Amino acid sequence: MGEPVFNISIEETFPVLPKSPVAEAILEIKTARSDALQDPAFLESVRQALPDYSDFKTEPSVVGPAQGALQGVKGNTKDAGRIVHVFEDSFLFAWTQPYESWMQFKTEAMRLWQVYGNLTGITPDQVNRIGLRYVNQIDIPLANNKAQLDDYLVNAPEPPKGLDLPMLAFLHQHLFHVPGHDYAVRVLSTIQEAPGLPSRRLTLDIEAITEKKSDLLKKKTLDKRLDDMRWLKNKAFFGSLKPKAWEATL
Repeated sequence: MGEPVFNISIEETFPVLPKSPVAEAILEIKTARSDALQDPAFLESVRQALPDYSDFKTEPSVVGPAQGALQGVKGNTKDAGRIVHVFEDSFLFAWTQPYESWMQFKTEAMRLWQVYGNLTGITPDQVNRIGLRYVNQIDIPLANNKAQLDDYLVNAPEPPKGLDLPMLAFLHQHLFHVPGHDYAVRVLSTIQEAPGLPSRRLTLDIEAITEKKSDLLKKKTLDKRLDDMRWLKNKAFFGSLKPKAWEATL
């Protein structure tokens, strides 16, 4: 008898936070290796395919027999708010602050993924790993020189018994398997001093990833997988925070 199937409900809605805590949203797709980057005209092909991106930089290989050969190209929009990496074995799209909405992020990511396939010849059956990562930051005010973390975090860290000292920083990571699916969810939480502010900065770094290494897009398209992964990262985000943390984003 197999493991029970965890219910992924992409129709579920989540609170809309007017002041987005998203510092960076990232989609990374690992693929088989493409030889297309060794075409001398590849960089120019990238420029022509992405006229709304600029400041392209090349990344040469630094090890192995292909040392010096083109390994990848990086570019960004004029405001540097959106970044794209076209590498021989991976695609990456990042949206930094100000982050606006999931639909805008997803639409641009899907468009760039299509461009990546056209440039490299990589097809959906050559995808090895998909990762959707959101880095969120929330500033927690101090009370008597202490950040009251249990007011903000569902599972707040505590100092050792008998050593009730102000917590300056912590680092905590969980990795969860999603039963009945080929997904995992990594949740990394940290808190550090906020530069120049009387507060502590809580970072909630959440990534939904695929666990299989083949046939990832055979049963589900990238579009549907992204919806699943968004739901997983949202459940991890809102399930890690108490309402007072949400209020800090209003």
